[in-house]
Amino acid sequence: MAVDRARVAAALPDYDVGDELGRGGFGVVFAGRHKLIQRDVAVKVLPEEDGGAEEVRERFLVEARLLAGFDHPHVVRVYDYVERGGLCLLVMEKLTGGSLRQRFATGPDGRQRRGTGPSEPGGPGGSNQPAACAIGLSAATALAAAHARGVLHRDVKPDNLLFTDAGLPKVTDFGIAKILEATATTTTGLVGTPRYMAPEQISGDRLSPATDLYALGLVLYELLAGRPPFERHLSVPAMLHHHLNVPPAQLTEAPEPVAAVIGRALEKSPPARHSSAQEFAIDLARAAASAYGPGWLTASRVPTSLPDAVTAAARGDAVATPRSPAQSRPATTRPWWSASGAAAGTDTGTDGDTTRLVTPDSPPVSAADPAAGWPDGRVPARAAWQPAGQPRGGPSPEPPDGRPSNSFTAPTRTPPPGPLDGWPAGGGERGLEYPEAHGSGARGSGARRVAALFGPRRNRIGAGVLVLVLIAVVLVTVSRGGSSPRPGRAAYSGPAIAGALSSVNGIAVGADGTIVVSDGSAGRVLTLSPTGTVEWLAGSRPPSPRPTAGASAQPTADTDARRRVLASPGSVAVDTTGVIYVATSTSDGQIFRITRDGGISVVAGSGPELDGFTGNNGAATAAELSQPRGIAVDDNGDVLFSEGTRVRKVTVATGRIAAVAGSSTSGTSGDNGPAADALLSVPTDVVIARDGSIYILDGEAETVRKITPKGVISRFAGTAPPAAGTAGTASPTPTASPPPVGSAGDGSPATAVTLGDPDGIALAPNGDLYIADYSNNVIRLVDAATGVISTFAGSRTATEPGDGGDAREARVYAPTGIAVDGTGAVYIAQYGGIVRRVGPDGLISTILKPS
Repeated sequence: MAVDRARVAAALPDYDVGDELGRGGFGVVFAGRHKLIQRDVAVKVLPEEDGGAEEVRERFLVEARLLAGFDHPHVVRVYDYVERGGLCLLVMEKLTGGSLRQRFATGPDGRQRRGTGPSEPGGPGGSNQPAACAIGLSAATALAAAHARGVLHRDVKPDNLLFTDAGLPKVTDFGIAKILEATATTTTGLVGTPRYMAPEQISGDRLSPATDLYALGLVLYELLAGRPPFERHLSVPAMLHHHLNVPPAQLTEAPEPVAAVIGRALEKSPPARHSSAQEFAIDLARAAASAYGPGWLTASRVPTSLPDAVTAAARGDAVATPRSPAQSRPATTRPWWSASGAAAGTDTGTDGDTTRLVTPDSPPVSAADPAAGWPDGRVPARAAWQPAGQPRGGPSPEPPDGRPSNSFTAPTRTPPPGPLDGWPAGGGERGLEYPEAHGSGARGSGARRVAALFGPRRNRIGAGVLVLVLIAVVLVTVSRGGSSPRPGRAAYSGPAIAGALSSVNGIAVGADGTIVVSDGSAGRVLTLSPTGTVEWLAGSRPPSPRPTAGASAQPTADTDARRRVLASPGSVAVDTTGVIYVATSTSDGQIFRITRDGGISVVAGSGPELDGFTGNNGAATAAELSQPRGIAVDDNGDVLFSEGTRVRKVTVATGRIAAVAGSSTSGTSGDNGPAADALLSVPTDVVIARDGSIYILDGEAETVRKITPKGVISRFAGTAPPAAGTAGTASPTPTASPPPVGSAGDGSPATAVTLGDPDGIALAPNGDLYIADYSNNVIRLVDAATGVISTFAGSRTATEPGDGGDAREARVYAPTGIAVDGTGAVYIAQYGGIVRRVGPDGLISTILKPS
């Protein structure tokens, strides 16, 4: 692109604009200097052909707002954002110490390292591995801080790791890839650097903090080994294929503890990687201390400014060390968390209106004691350095059979935690979340087409990618699971409770006001009473290498819910008697029934140990389920759920399973005909109305479809997908402008509005339908009587949570699910372990959040 420096200078009258410093897909960067305060800056210019597009300008502005107040020692500062003269400009800190690629492509004498080139960074290869690890710690802590603000990098690579004159590493270009993905200017439809792309970026699935960790793992692999993890000189198609399907070569050049940490970051499945950048940093620091000695960080001669917990781990101090199983809390039903401190044997500490966990057998977590843990050894509250809102990951099983695993990782390590939920976790991290966090933007775009070319989409979507990151959560409401809420007790409405969750992968509200949430990262199901008491109801840390059903291979052998391993628990539902249903949303998932006394049994799914059937009219417990989700329970106690490309029903009286809608073929046809003959794309949630109508959220097609009590299906919300065979073809006649997206569609028929990756649906007491519109950062409401859609909560331009104010003016960051209590209060799950409440008065508050 050509950018006239004079135009840039005219747009920035307070700066002297100098020479061009560089250019790329992000645009052009010029040197600059503030005329009054004499500060040297770098001026980043958005590509001019994109600057006039309102959507791109809005993304650029939102990203700039997020980054402008971001002051972190290892992040390049953004000083100003300017829109003037048709240009969008970011004024940033200028660094003159070169990039990581330049530093490791040359030796101390300035000559190019042997065996490397300008497009392939050389590595210490054992000569200065501590320096590589120190840079990795700097980058990881920068990523952790960004993730806590809801910002994913999406393009971590040596060129985006810069240095000050003193050698302090800093990460730059946060969020630029997200801005670019809206322009779709690349030939492949992919945005990013293929060499450092995570599998989920290639396949077009939802991104999370684990995406950035994969890229950082690749960078560190190259630095440690002095070579890439795959063969040299691969073509782009071959490179993408390797990221999707081929394990990296063994990292034999690095000591085993360090290689194990890098290997975990390079797992193909996001849930198998570290749950957060913070956890990665602590693990890498600990491994480096073990491999290079306690003084390794000083010996690396890389200036760093690290959190206390990371520095302690780098010294070899014990940080957040998990307890042995013998130290775990007994499987009792007494509460272990309470917002009021009333739980037996439990104390609480408060900080303002936030309550933190203090268990009797582990002291409060503080800056002086970052190692205090949960009953299972996980850290419930952040160490002193952890940004507010950062979620905490927990265990999840190893990737499913057939998924490539990194052979050079430590063979004895325990199963890794699941992905953060974004947070703001991921954000994982899923704290806030990452709106529109897909590899290349809209569904069906370049990334999905590219993924189809370079190997099987192991994401069908593999182990927990779809569940914990792409679907994240499909949530249902009160009464019999996902049914219209009957009059009942109000759920919790008190101050925010911090530290109880690391992610929210399912949410429901019982008739007694009990909120049920699944924490997919920790593999647990928790309940929150109307008085603020949190109880651990079900789920246990899986043993290594992965759980088995024992010699008998009977899926119901373990009947104690708190001892039962739940691999990636997702959607939940509650029936009128208080019985809870939960789906384990893996490729061999199951539906479990949990009684309030802690008993557990299998309702459907053959599980990982048995080969199930995929047809209809067989025993439900012998059926093979692919990522079941979206549970609802009707007035007969029969269980409906979505899985694969179908919605299926288990008849309790007979234990048999049958399809309600959809078949083994993906599609969107069949509207205005029998539901049994209709095709579904990827249904992700199901709710049942009082009159027996069934609403199905088809996440892939971005529509909601309705089945009447007579069995007729039709589209209820979302624009109709193109007919088969028409995608990408030219229209013979001029077409109307695209339907409105986000709140711009308010007042329109729901069937004329484009939804953005909807993740969950719920019914209001009067029959209106709520939709969690993930990428648009809003909750939509469809009037049941008129079919008109409006915004219920969230604003696409808001930058603050807005607690205590109008829900429509608040930032509802990447909503992943909804539940409604008997009074009509709405509970919103946000990616990253955050639950918001919108009361009948329309005011929003936060009731659950990460530490």
